[in-house]
Amino acid sequence: MGTSRCSPGKSDRQHNRRCVGGRVHAVREASAEVFGTIAAGKPPAVQPLSFLFSGTATGLATGSIEPNGARPELTLIKRWHFDAVIAFLAALSVEAYFTLPRERLRSCPRCGWLFLDTSRGGKRRWCSMQTCGNREKVSRHREHI
Repeated sequence: MGTSRCSPGKSDRQHNRRCVGGRVHAVREASAEVFGTIAAGKPPAVQPLSFLFSGTATGLATGSIEPNGARPELTLIKRWHFDAVIAFLAALSVEAYFTLPRERLRSCPRCGWLFLDTSRGGKRRWCSMQTCGNREKVSRHREHI
């Protein structure tokens, strides 16, 4: 997952924070791009999906993460190792790619956040009724007054 390695040593903590933060951000951005396009009803782009698969494969190859028995989940082995944490985050996205019900993945029209519609009828429109849903209803109410 990227060419630079983050050192788990204490010699340059500022560099390590930036390095890990940048790599976590890259995994987050790739995940957001993959799931955002799925929520829009389109197939995901190859590059971000490949980035996530590559990070997962690296973690499996180095023994940083490993399958947890016969169950379809991974275990973080080297918890103290930055590369293991990055690989584990990528693996969580890959797992979600294969297991989440795509027809229930939505993007909130108000804030853009992605959410999984777990409502019985599958008609949920907002990420949260307490924030975006309430704001939408208030704005519609004001239009009618």
